[in-house]
Amino acid sequence: KRQDDVYIASSHSIALEEFTTALRRHFDLKVLGTPRQLLGIQIQWGDNFSAVNLSASKLIKELIDEHQPREDEIRKTPMEPDYRPTKANYPSEEEQRKPEMKKLKQDYQELGGSYIFIMNTCRPDIAYSVSQLCRRMANPSKGDWTAAINVLH
Repeated sequence: KRQDDVYIASSHSIALEEFTTALRRHFDLKVLGTPRQLLGIQIQWGDNFSAVNLSASKLIKELIDEHQPREDEIRKTPMEPDYRPTKANYPSEEEQRKPEMKKLKQDYQELGGSYIFIMNTCRPDIAYSVSQLCRRMANPSKGDWTAAINVLH
């Protein structure tokens, strides 16, 4: 038997109840109540659902723990003002074949994907930095990796 999770939301409680009733006719349904977390994003609700606060602090802490930034590396802005992804900084074809550069590329793409998710769910303030970093997903340099870690710091 297969199970899937579904979140249903509505500003009209009657419509929500009717929809839930219709689903129960076709599926074994368990209503778990108001969600507090979804895909690693914490959800805090205001009084009578008047507001919602989304936080990726758990995901961000996991990234920090994984990449171990030092206190002296903490930045006030997500990206250095002089960072420019340019073709001149691309690793050569020979350098790209080295195992450490293959690992750097994989780590860079994973970190970039995490940033995209966090940016789209609750941190639009890093959008410019993430868009600059994403330009280098196919062939990141060590300088690009440093810039990506700076966003985390």
